[in-house]
Amino acid sequence: MNNGMPVRTSPPVPLSRGERGNLDRALMAGRLGQWGLDVKSGLVKGQRVDPRKLVRARELRKQMTHAEKQLWKRIRKRQLDGLYFRRQQILGGFIVDFYCDEIGLVIEVDGNVHAQQVEYDKERDEILKGLDLAVVRVTNDEVIRDPADAISRILTAANHRRRHRAAKQVPPLPPGEGDRGRGLRGAGETNEQ
Repeated sequence: MNNGMPVRTSPPVPLSRGERGNLDRALMAGRLGQWGLDVKSGLVKGQRVDPRKLVRARELRKQMTHAEKQLWKRIRKRQLDGLYFRRQQILGGFIVDFYCDEIGLVIEVDGNVHAQQVEYDKERDEILKGLDLAVVRVTNDEVIRDPADAISRILTAANHRRRHRAAKQVPPLPPGEGDRGRGLRGAGETNEQ
């Protein structure tokens, strides 16, 4: 419980003995800045992030699968329709493969292990959807064998998310509204009629 509110925790992140030792020493010494980590703010505004997740996300960026590397080559530096993606982003306590904040799109590249964790992936996707995020899953095989099709599926989802986000935007007020009922007048005009 945190301030009377339940806190959702995600499954523990496996860290090697060396990683745990380095992290524990850094936590005790208050030196997480040596890894460039800002524990207070996290990577996404307003989210609390376990420092161990930050370390694990950084490790995963360095140890991307072949399929993740191939997809990253095609979506990094705004190559995919001008969208900016992050790798191994922490969202809702989970580390997602790729994330575009602008449209709230998560891309997961699934390897063989995902065949054994279908229920976990479903629950995870539901939690992310609860954060108003869309999740697109592509398999390693799809990315390697038919990257154009994988990119096409991602683009379709991105376009859908753009429309979704645009529909959620608050429309601008009509002329004369929003100024406490006084109306906007041209030069020399008054409110008296």
